[in-house]
Amino acid sequence: MKTLIKLLLLVWVSWVQADSAGLRVHVDALRNSDGMVNALVFNDQAGYPSDVSRALRHASSPITDGAVEFEFQDLPAGQFVVTIVHDENNNGKLDRHWYGKPVEGVGVSNNVHSVFGPPDYEKCLVPVTSGVKQIDIAVVYP
Repeated sequence: MKTLIKLLLLVWVSWVQADSAGLRVHVDALRNSDGMVNALVFNDQAGYPSDVSRALRHASSPITDGAVEFEFQDLPAGQFVVTIVHDENNNGKLDRHWYGKPVEGVGVSNNVHSVFGPPDYEKCLVPVTSGVKQIDIAVVYP
């Protein structure tokens, strides 16, 4: 009986882990170690690119050796967009010029860039089905 229970438990744990997805985000090309790097994960266009309250997940990290790494675990399988802000002055927001262009570094999944406004949401989507998917995001500065 104990062997059967252990076997059933092992099968259940394997099944749960198979449906669990993760996303590891490596951020580099940071121009300095000032402030924090903030990451948002979206599974819906609502709130993209910067509404923390509408993001599926969010995290902040100090910079070590010119880079930062985030790991988002237990995500539902699907497609996600990750946005990054290098908040150099650590004021909790993306600072902008008076005409709206960011003065701090930004990046998105798939390293999509746009001249006017945030990149198209669909171009930034990253599929994550199971296991942990690794993506790299290079921060772009004005």
